Amino acid sequence: MNAVVAQEQRSVMLSMAERYGMDYKAFEVISRRSEVDAESGCWNWIGALTNSGYGQVTFEGHHCTAHRFAFAALGRGIPKGKWVLHTCDNRQCVNPNHLYAGTPIDNRRDALERGRWRHPYKERLHCARGHLYGSDTFRIAKDGSRVCRICMKEHMRQWRLKNVRSAP
Repeated sequence: MNAVVAQEQRSVMLSMAERYGMDYKAFEVISRRSEVDAESGCWNWIGALTNSGYGQVTFEGHHCTAHRFAFAALGRGIPKGKWVLHTCDNRQCVNPNHLYAGTPIDNRRDALERGRWRHPYKERLHCARGHLYGSDTFRIAKDGSRVCRICMKEHMRQWRLKNVRSAP
């Protein structure tokens, strides 16, 4: 990379880091190990990657994924049970503008909406009990899977018989 271009990218990243109050040491790590993609605005991690393609970093003895590190370096903190998700769908991106805290369900919903994930049983034409998946015989669950309405109705009927107490 041209030294002038690298310096311009670094100044853009530094102004953004200052605007968001990013820890300077953390910024140094991020700026040395990422390159700005002018088209998408992503800060692509060029350091070590995990097997699944996410950046990874060790900072002050702590090892974590680079996007979680960048998010935490802003002082936002990552609430317990939350993941750091990308708005850009780029696993190597560490741009704080492209990151937000969300749940695993938010992550799956994003993947479904953006066409990045399809349920492994999507191609099935019948449920496990052999009921045909017609337009009105199933519903879509939060995880994107299909739930057979006939099976669910039978399951609920059996549950009520077992759990609802008879009147005295």
